[in-house]
Amino acid sequence: MIDVDVDAANFWGLLQAMDQKARVRVMRSTLRRAANDLKGRAFDVLTGKLRSLRNRTAMRKTIWTKVYSRTVGFRVTVAGNAHPYPARQRDLPLSRWLEDGTGTRQTKKGYARGTLPPLKFLETANRSTEGRVTDMLEEKFIEEMTRIARNYGCI
Repeated sequence: MIDVDVDAANFWGLLQAMDQKARVRVMRSTLRRAANDLKGRAFDVLTGKLRSLRNRTAMRKTIWTKVYSRTVGFRVTVAGNAHPYPARQRDLPLSRWLEDGTGTRQTKKGYARGTLPPLKFLETANRSTEGRVTDMLEEKFIEEMTRIARNYGCI
């Protein structure tokens, strides 16, 4: 859990001037920015650990972000089994295998196909960006508050 302390001079005044939808919009957009930053860092770590990727765009799409709608928070994960477009599912197992690794694989005839060591690129990205994400959450939250306050005419 990441604790964020926000100390803005007009924070409570701005918060009272906004309605509930604007408050939710501020939090969600702030969390979305932080989640996308973590997603980009995870992809940078992944490309740093691998020498070549056959399809960089498809591999970037297998790192998913989810901003929670009922609670405050977000999640960055490697794609699961399902994909909204089945034709693009061919890249999903590779990203899962790169994150968690595989055991010894064999063909039906018993020929060994080796193992894939886990790269743990999401854990590495999480450790490297944890402090930066908390700072960015505070900065982006104040930035979003002032942007929406300008739209409402409070500033």
